[in-house]
Amino acid sequence: MAILKVKDANIAYTTLGTGPLLIMIPGANGTGDIFAGAAKFLQNHFTVVMYDRRGYGQSELTAPTPDDIADITNTYRIKTDAADVNALAHFLSPHQKVYLMGSSSGSIVAMETLQDFPDIVEQIAFHEPPINSFLPSTHADQAQNNEIVATALDGDMQAAMTLFFKAMRIWSARRPNDG
Repeated sequence: MAILKVKDANIAYTTLGTGPLLIMIPGANGTGDIFAGAAKFLQNHFTVVMYDRRGYGQSELTAPTPDDIADITNTYRIKTDAADVNALAHFLSPHQKVYLMGSSSGSIVAMETLQDFPDIVEQIAFHEPPINSFLPSTHADQAQNNEIVATALDGDMQAAMTLFFKAMRIWSARRPNDG
């Protein structure tokens, strides 16, 4: 695994294949190894970059995060994640635009990268972006999102995941063996 030193972090990444650069942006788990199977499939068409977002996996923070990072409206994470994608793009493909693929919250990072650094982007693929601001249920959805985040920040990840699964309608809070 290689390391790219950026402001306040060391970003760990691996590459596989040849061709134009494709940066794969992981979602909530933050680690690029989730894309290993896809990278093998794409390696004949792209140089695939799998990286760990700052503070996750092998990517280390080299400075403390801001005190107000727990504030749901704080933009530190999204802005630094987009800046990290930009840094990877400039370092690994200094003369050619890059392709991005974001999964789940990684799609939000890809959108922010396009907004903040449009000159680096050739094309983007969004996989399951958790964006609901255009739906009629926007306010209720945002309140539900805020409840999930607040629960996680309070340290109850099990309860936060249960709320998330309920919101996504992908799993019952009651498991089969719970009687």
